[in-house]
Amino acid sequence: MRFFFACMLAVAALAALFGGAARSQVANLQEGVWFALSEADPDKLTLDAIAAVRNGRLEILPDDCYENDPGYKEFVRKYLQPHQAYAITFRGTQAGRATIEKESPPWLNGALARYDGPILIRGEIMALASNVPPRFKNADLSRYATPTEEAAVLEVAKTQFAQAGLPQPLVPNVRSDEVLVEYLDRSMQPTFVASVLVEQGGEGAATHSLFLIAAQKGRHIVPQFVWSKISKGEKENQSLQFVDFADLFGDGQYEMVLRLNYSENYRYRILRRTKNKARWEQIFQTPVLGCGPPQSE
Repeated sequence: MRFFFACMLAVAALAALFGGAARSQVANLQEGVWFALSEADPDKLTLDAIAAVRNGRLEILPDDCYENDPGYKEFVRKYLQPHQAYAITFRGTQAGRATIEKESPPWLNGALARYDGPILIRGEIMALASNVPPRFKNADLSRYATPTEEAAVLEVAKTQFAQAGLPQPLVPNVRSDEVLVEYLDRSMQPTFVASVLVEQGGEGAATHSLFLIAAQKGRHIVPQFVWSKISKGEKENQSLQFVDFADLFGDGQYEMVLRLNYSENYRYRILRRTKNKARWEQIFQTPVLGCGPPQSE
């Protein structure tokens, strides 16, 4: 899987490199809608609405848990009709398109879609979709961390986990679930995106999670965003999952889209770098999605 994913990342990077001349001339679309393309069931992909961009602001979209709400019906009429197609971006580059097939059955979220691009959307590998024409820049690269990089990032994550309250005896058991390396600007300095966890084992046991964004500063790896959850049991388990990054506002700066998973439902969060690029901060989150009971954080 990692080899296949690496090949797809290379394809996406080359598309950005040679597609620069085809950059869209549409500078400011008044209304852009963004979705997450993900695997909902084996052999089933869905487009899950995240947010609208209107006049430079992110806005919450109607929730499909209230399917009889007039606002949701209007959203479906405008954006979720069969055969509507949306451009897919994967790690900042164009990656085909997704076409809506029909509304999903009640046990799935979003709208069923077929995808014609080169990326294998499966499990934790997701992409973003939008009605906004993709904007190409330099060849933005994304890859898995090397074993040396992963080990260094894991040490930083362990320190952050301990500071967040993880019991000291569990710190040696912290393991990385995924460590990605992103190149988000022309400086080509790596940004590390890491998900780490500790599983205590046994039925109903807690899984403690931490999500880290860090930058390489000389020989040091410096945290720029940290989220963690120390759970008391299975029902409290949460994880913050990397979805993708994209230029949501068309202003030349990437935002990062994350998915916060609860035991029975989820929500999306969007981060943006501060002006001095020293930190990432949350600028938006959706309501809790998935039509389950409310969750505490």
